[in-house]
Amino acid sequence: MQVLVIGGTGLISTAVVNRLLAHGHEVWIFTRGQRPDGFGDRVRRLKGDRNDAGALTGAFSSVRPDAVIDMVAMRPEQAQVCADALKGGRTHYIFISTVCVYGGPLSPAPAREDHPRNYVSAYGEGKTRIEELLERAWASGDLRFTAFRPSYTYGPGGLFDSIWGRDPFLVGRIRKRRPLIVPGSGLNLWHPGFVDDVGEAIALSVGRETTFGKVYNANGPAVMTHDEYFLSMGEGLGVPGVELVHVPTEWLIAALPEENTRFLRDIFRHHVAFDTTALRRDVPEWSPKVDHAEGVARTAAWLDREGRNRDCGERPLDDRVLQAFHRAEAQFLSDMDEW
Repeated sequence: MQVLVIGGTGLISTAVVNRLLAHGHEVWIFTRGQRPDGFGDRVRRLKGDRNDAGALTGAFSSVRPDAVIDMVAMRPEQAQVCADALKGGRTHYIFISTVCVYGGPLSPAPAREDHPRNYVSAYGEGKTRIEELLERAWASGDLRFTAFRPSYTYGPGGLFDSIWGRDPFLVGRIRKRRPLIVPGSGLNLWHPGFVDDVGEAIALSVGRETTFGKVYNANGPAVMTHDEYFLSMGEGLGVPGVELVHVPTEWLIAALPEENTRFLRDIFRHHVAFDTTALRRDVPEWSPKVDHAEGVARTAAWLDREGRNRDCGERPLDDRVLQAFHRAEAQFLSDMDEW
């Protein structure tokens, strides 16, 4: 099939293109041309800004794709251009949404796709509005669409997550055997997905009628707790037995500036785990294969090659938080001894 990818050079989109090529599709990428893609002559390229409606619809007319995979639509007006251009046709429009449409807390967790969309961020709101727009277009018979909600996707091309969000200091901190801050009890659920597994799910859905009009979670093979996540990070980096320090989540949010706790407040304080039963039912060939420790090792090797890991000493915040917490803990124990 002829597949046009809007985007194509980001973390997930690179994996999507590679998996499309592996399945024998002819791939075009529509980008601004500002980042190298590494695909060589395996893809065809169209240069343009997805916010330029004329350029985007011109690409549709030029390529006449069997499927369009939209990696970068963030606002409903961006997706509306695609829906209008493809209205009434047979092109399969695949939209990459996000689990941020769920917001938090999840109940139950892992959450299925029919969980209420209770976004808490502008990013989640934009993706929600696009999903709603596409669902209306499908219901009226105007558009064949499929949407995917990736969770925490990691792999070569991106950083790992910690309580601070995408964290260039995390690998260095683990390798130096420095203690890691874990919010709360460490038992909140986390659901990482290796980028190749997520890309494979999207590539396998191209032109597949069983996926039309549906939204899917796309994640890795295992749900884990925060404790298990960080311990698995250590295993993947060859540093078993990472020291974890559990600090009350509300203390962190109350004590630190908002810009430091946005990821913790909006995402990491909640369960982040999602049921993939629907995807495995409708795309039975898909089965995530990369376990977390292996994915960590592969990602860390890329980060090392690219010089993306930074010395944890450049960010003293972790140690300051831990010192303050241990002082408060010691003071509490001392005060209780007086009873």
